Amino acid sequence: MQFAEGESWEKLYGPCFIYVNSGTSNAQMWADAKAQLELEKAKWPYTWLNNNANYPLDRATVTGDLQLAGGSLPANAWVILGPTNTDWQWRVKSIYFGHKLI
Repeated sequence: MQFAEGESWEKLYGPCFIYVNSGTSNAQMWADAKAQLELEKAKWPYTWLNNNANYPLDRATVTGDLQLAGGSLPANAWVILGPTNTDWQWRVKSIYFGHKLI
């Protein structure tokens, strides 16, 4: 990455949550993990994300149709939203949002 003199830059990766449990069977641990998931979902968004410029909670909804020549949709297609006129694979300072098409 290249930075201008005096340029400040931050990026937030995550939030990530890892839950390690133990139990008497795989089925019991799976049920426990799913219960923990519901507890974490109820806490969302985590308070430490409030007013964090690196993780905007207010986002837009984008809708539309992906149209390709021939009318087919490739398997495992992704739509990536980000700044225009840049190579998204090499841009690391901007925020990108990706979504796999169903």
